[in-house]
Amino acid sequence: MKKLITLSVLALAFLVTNAAHAQTTTTSSTSGKVQRNASAAEARRSANVDVACVGTAAAAREAAVVTAVTAFQNSVSAAYAARASALATAYEKSTVAESKAEVRSAWSAFKSSISSARSAWKSAQKSAWETYKSSTKSCKAVKDLGDSSSAKQEIAI
Repeated sequence: MKKLITLSVLALAFLVTNAAHAQTTTTSSTSGKVQRNASAAEARRSANVDVACVGTAAAAREAAVVTAVTAFQNSVSAAYAARASALATAYEKSTVAESKAEVRSAWSAFKSSISSARSAWKSAQKSAWETYKSSTKSCKAVKDLGDSSSAKQEIAI
């Protein structure tokens, strides 16, 4: 009786193991075909991509962004220098009323200068990215190759 039970358990274990192995083999085979088909489609798309063209577009974009950041920094520095000078002049006035008016004027001019600098930066940044996106279209770039998804990491001024 013990032999019969042992043989039955072994036979059942053998059947379960073989069924699981057959299922894994079928799934692996199917997923391998799907993966090969996806790889082949990606290879066809990638074959038409001009990687150097994308690199050139990215280099142009980066140069434009650097120029815009430099212009922004220069504008902000000029705004701070102008504010310092205007405040120094304001505090040389003989009356409180005159000083107060000059201080208000200095801060108003500073706010306007900073706002203009920020607007110019945002406009130049947007233009650089738009030019890059249109340039990469002519390169037939695939989404994975370009770095447009990283645009949000750029500084927000």
